[in-house]
Amino acid sequence: HFFAYNNKFSGKFPIFNGMQNLVKLRLDGNSLTGTLGNEIGELDALEELMVSSNKIEGTLPASLGNLLNLERLMIHQNDITGSVPDEVCTLERNHVLDELVADCDNGGVECSCCTECY
Repeated sequence: HFFAYNNKFSGKFPIFNGMQNLVKLRLDGNSLTGTLGNEIGELDALEELMVSSNKIEGTLPASLGNLLNLERLMIHQNDITGSVPDEVCTLERNHVLDELVADCDNGGVECSCCTECY
């Protein structure tokens, strides 16, 4: 587990190469910028990715759909745009992803499979 939430961290969103056994990643409530890179899809064991309340921008990588154990994805209160990739929605349809929260009420993200919209 890597928990570093509500710590006022700033800078680019980190790359977690070589951490395939990471199960929970909480970086919510900081001031992280940049994008979620394709590398995030290499964290095979990840069950929770919580990056809400940062300044992350750009689109979500389709590689998130590689996270076959992902149960919780919290990406709201960021500057993410575009659509939630179909690969991620497939996780939700296959009853893997139980909770997906994004900024889909304010027009930031198009999401056909979100469980909650901000």
